[in-house]
Amino acid sequence: MIPTTTPFRILLVDDRPESLSGLRVQLELHGHRVDSVEGVLYAMWAVNASHRVYDLVISAIELADGDGIELMTRLRERMGVRTVGLTRPGADTAARRAAASPAVDVVLPHPAAGPRPSEGLCEAICDAGLSLMRAGQPRAASSPLPPHPPPPTIRPPSVA
Repeated sequence: MIPTTTPFRILLVDDRPESLSGLRVQLELHGHRVDSVEGVLYAMWAVNASHRVYDLVISAIELADGDGIELMTRLRERMGVRTVGLTRPGADTAARRAAASPAVDVVLPHPAAGPRPSEGLCEAICDAGLSLMRAGQPRAASSPLPPHPPPPTIRPPSVA
């Protein structure tokens, strides 16, 4: 597999571990740097704790612990990040909500459950990312971080 010429810093959010790891591997094979988390709470915790700035957020629309559209809205407001929403088969209402949201740049079908998502989906994500970066918004990774980042507001669930 040939890496893309423009690697992105990607935050990948899904609540199905097998899809998350499979898509992460495919995106890394394309040359991208990927942080993957299971759900909204972990995504916000990862962003707050690491103070990383991402080029692209890829999130399932329907997550067990929250709404992917709301997550992408919050991250766009905070970082100006571009977003890709993934919709599950048969989730037409969620797909329409995502397509209508100003926080979701591209809506793509969610990969089938399993460790090997389709190469076509990874190509579509990479193509969408390149198109979004060329659309006039500077890459978020080139933006300087604020001198004093805000403290974390969401903490990961405690393990009892």
